[in-house]
Amino acid sequence: MKRVTFLLLVLAVVAAGCVTKPTTSGTNNTTGSTPGMSMSATAVTVTVGDGPTADVPPKLFTLSPATLALKLNTLYNLTLKNTGRGAHDLVIDKLGVKINSTAPSASASVEFTPTQTGTFDMYCTLGMAPADHRSNGMAGKVTVS
Repeated sequence: MKRVTFLLLVLAVVAAGCVTKPTTSGTNNTTGSTPGMSMSATAVTVTVGDGPTADVPPKLFTLSPATLALKLNTLYNLTLKNTGRGAHDLVIDKLGVKINSTAPSASASVEFTPTQTGTFDMYCTLGMAPADHRSNGMAGKVTVS
């Protein structure tokens, strides 16, 4: 009798493990208050590299695009793509966004949600004057509206 009880208990546990709560994919998740609102992040890529280029002839470094237009309270996945020969990072001033030093030919990403409107600096913090990356072409602006 103990053996039958044990087997029934094991079957009940196995059966309970087979019953799962339905899941939705990340791209179809919605909030209860705003039907259809996607919870997935909007992808944005900033590419950094070495200059000079045709559009930035006197500069040592490049950042493209040099301007980003973002929406308030929207989730973003910001990727830094480093096409240069040295390491670079990316900061969006006053939004608390930082992608740490990224090796050449590598990429790194961060998710964030802008919670204030305005125009903010974005730049690489590496290097020292007079060869700091920010004042030598690796800077731009982010506008949140």
